[in-house]
Amino acid sequence: MLRVDPKLLKAWLPTDAGTSVEDHLYMIDPRGNLMMRFPKDADPNKVKKDISKLLRASSIG
Repeated sequence: MLRVDPKLLKAWLPTDAGTSVEDHLYMIDPRGNLMMRFPKDADPNKVKKDISKLLRASSIG
């Protein structure tokens, strides 16, 4: 969990036009790299599938 000033967070994380940071779920690695972004109402099965693909492609998965 990341606790940060909302203004700094909005400047760091990408959003689409007409959306805000609160409209998405972000997966960030321990080094601070943005790995994935999902809509907040994403299908959990699709999120799981995407994370599984990421882990298989990584050296730890």
